[in-house]
Amino acid sequence: MKTTAKVLCLTFILSIFVGTYAYAEERQLSRLTDSYLFENLEKDEVWQAEVLENSIKYSCIACDKAISAHLEIVSPYTAENYSSLPERYLSERKVYCMNLVTRHNGRCLETYAISLRGNALKGFRSEQEFADHKEIETIFFYNEKSFGPELLRTIILIEDGTTLPNGTADTFLAHMAKLTLFW
Repeated sequence: MKTTAKVLCLTFILSIFVGTYAYAEERQLSRLTDSYLFENLEKDEVWQAEVLENSIKYSCIACDKAISAHLEIVSPYTAENYSSLPERYLSERKVYCMNLVTRHNGRCLETYAISLRGNALKGFRSEQEFADHKEIETIFFYNEKSFGPELLRTIILIEDGTTLPNGTADTFLAHMAKLTLFW
């Protein structure tokens, strides 16, 4: 009887743990899509969003879709052969910029460190320009027990002659932060 009770108790605890882990993985984007941030995005009628498995594609309705953005979760994102995640990202960035220049497709303008939530989220913002558009990339490194090491990335594409609506950069920073526990 005691053994049966122990087995049932252990089975119950394991089912809760496994269920919680699976639920947590499935719910990361839901932290954003179920929030007031996402509801307000569509109410303001500036952005339209399409939710995919590990990313969200945005189109600027107010600017005739001349601006778009893509928020994605790259998981797992580990240091691999580098000493740290920032070192890996900056190395990948150098290769990307070199390829842009050698293929005459565009050029990288700048990359600088950024942080949010009192340095709880750290990453980089980068800009590059092409013949007909400009890109602004924002990334944060994030490691939550339920998901492991991740790279949260938003790339905003801006066609030439178009200006970003007010608050666009802050909107996407808030959307990225909402995916984390540091919101």
